[in-house]
Amino acid sequence: MSIKNLMNTGAASAANNNKPDTNTAQSEEPVVALNQPVTPGALINVWNRYAASIEKENGRLFSILTNQQPQLVDTKTILYKLKNQLQEEEVISARNSLMLFLKTELKNSSLELKTEIDNDTANQPQKAFTAADKLQVMMQKNPALALLKQQFNLDID
Repeated sequence: MSIKNLMNTGAASAANNNKPDTNTAQSEEPVVALNQPVTPGALINVWNRYAASIEKENGRLFSILTNQQPQLVDTKTILYKLKNQLQEEEVISARNSLMLFLKTELKNSSLELKTEIDNDTANQPQKAFTAADKLQVMMQKNPALALLKQQFNLDID
């Protein structure tokens, strides 16, 4: 036993005394299923509000969530297409808080989020940032550069 636990238990029982108790054996409130229909416009509106709420604390996730709009596949499934695996991992790591926000704001507890990597963007060439990457891109466009690099024994630092 600790004082902190006793204080939390006392605060919880005082809070529960103010709420009607539907089941005396259970101290938690019963879970109520919310099933309001979700429209694509409402989904996008709430999605953007969530993104705005996390902009300062998680700029990367904000950028990912505002890059594309989610799609409502059916009455309960949200599909979000991403560009790569890293973006998918970032969204999955924030899935719990995102879904809690969406379910609460849209008043629908049966919503599900499915992510997929968009093959159209995954097959696009990546931008070259380093000198070595730029050389690789130029050698793909002009194979004679590879021959020159080999003949003159050139290295890119």
